[in-house]
Amino acid sequence: MWIFTPRQTAHLAEQNGYAKIIRQAGAHLMSDTCSAMGRLVPKGAKVAAADSVKQAHYLPAIMGIECWFGTTADCVNAAVTGRWNGGLE
Repeated sequence: MWIFTPRQTAHLAEQNGYAKIIRQAGAHLMSDTCSAMGRLVPKGAKVAAADSVKQAHYLPAIMGIECWFGTTADCVNAAVTGRWNGGLE
């Protein structure tokens, strides 16, 4: 699971211990970029789940991978279960 957030939000997450919890759960916290513009997609990825319409558009266009669009809860659920049960595919 990759979490993209503004730098200030990431800073607050570090200060309050949330970033450590996120990393311990196996997720990554990144700031001031997005997966498509930063070309930050795990090697071999073929599908991504996103709660951003921008990412749902740009990931296929720029990175050539399928993107499923849904709520943040849909994306977290997919990361945890490995199955998409959310919004639009």
